[in-house]
Amino acid sequence: MRKKTFLVLLALCMLLMSMCPVGALAEEAGSAVTRGLAEFDAWLMYDSLEQAYYIFGHCSGEAEYKTFVVTLYKQVGGSWQFIDSAITSGYADVLEIHEKVNAQLTSGTYKLEMSVTTPTHSGSSPKIFTL
Repeated sequence: MRKKTFLVLLALCMLLMSMCPVGALAEEAGSAVTRGLAEFDAWLMYDSLEQAYYIFGHCSGEAEYKTFVVTLYKQVGGSWQFIDSAITSGYADVLEIHEKVNAQLTSGTYKLEMSVTTPTHSGSSPKIFTL
């Protein structure tokens, strides 16, 4: 009876340990435990009343200090020309950006470069589109 109880308890412990978040497990010496980000995204929206474009951005993840930057570039020849950027930071699980573009956008190819930095993670991603 004791042997069966022990085996059941051992199986339950192993099951519970397999359900622990990855960030809670021990890592190899010298490597950092990364909590990471759930998601980040950005886009441009046109406001027909103001006849202006707005940069919108959304970043979510664990409640930790984050810096979220969205930079807008226009393709000119073979290079990217800086147009505008927006930044927000704080200790939160969600950060939002909503900022008017300080330039007149014309037809062409554009890139929104999204960048997020936390004490445990950093990442960036481009989003290319045509107006």
